[in-house]
Amino acid sequence: MQSHHQPGTKQAWQEMLQQLEARGYRLTPQRQLIFEALFACASQSPEPSEHLAPSESQLQPTRHVTAEEIHAYIRERFPQINLSTVHRTLELLEELGLVTHAHFADHIARYHPVDLGQHHHLICRNCGDIWELEDAIIYPLSQVLQERYSFEADLNHLAIFGLCQACRER
Repeated sequence: MQSHHQPGTKQAWQEMLQQLEARGYRLTPQRQLIFEALFACASQSPEPSEHLAPSESQLQPTRHVTAEEIHAYIRERFPQINLSTVHRTLELLEELGLVTHAHFADHIARYHPVDLGQHHHLICRNCGDIWELEDAIIYPLSQVLQERYSFEADLNHLAIFGLCQACRER
């Protein structure tokens, strides 16, 4: 099968192959298409409602895509692909530590390749705008939880809801 889109990095591709092999899975054409589509869709410019915080402009924006968006992307070339195959593959890739997901205001699972960078989100409950928040801001919280409560928090992909400045001023 010839590839039209390369995943984000050669390292991510090789890691996926190693993880699949180590767990006894094969790289099927469908898994390859879904992995490639996830990187292609996530690497497109963010939707207008997704923003970088002004002080975080050095971060590379990435989109978080739904299984339905990945399915639609693949169906343009391969109409026979099933949405259930996309869902199962995304679950497997997440289990292998190659993909993560978050639920935003619409409560729909949105996926993001781990290889495209660790970050968190500020989400306005009123207007739905999204800002990326770098991991370094969350790290002190993790430390405090560990030191004060001996609690190791899983803060790998955090979404923080609240009101943006524009909505508060309305």
